[in-house]
Amino acid sequence: MGKHKPIWDPSTDCGDYVVAVGCHDLHTTGKKRQQKKYYSHTTRPGSLKEMTMDKMFEKWGGAEVLRRAVRGMLPKNRLRDDRMARLKSMWESIMFVAVVC
Repeated sequence: MGKHKPIWDPSTDCGDYVVAVGCHDLHTTGKKRQQKKYYSHTTRPGSLKEMTMDKMFEKWGGAEVLRRAVRGMLPKNRLRDDRMARLKSMWESIMFVAVVC
């Protein structure tokens, strides 16, 4: 969000990136992997789809699980999509150097 910058304002986006590396090592407690469900709907009748966290790990990997968790925690306003675009999540554990401007 850029709160450490002198130009910070709550209604603007300052442009910092967040890089998450090693999303394949995500750990959950309890039975969340089998019980937590993610829903999607295309607004067509009968198109509600549900997927457990385990299936999402198999299909898209831990990066998508992390992205959906972060998206749910961000404020629901016009800046959320811009902030999500600057979240970079890597499935493999590769060496990655990030430079924050």
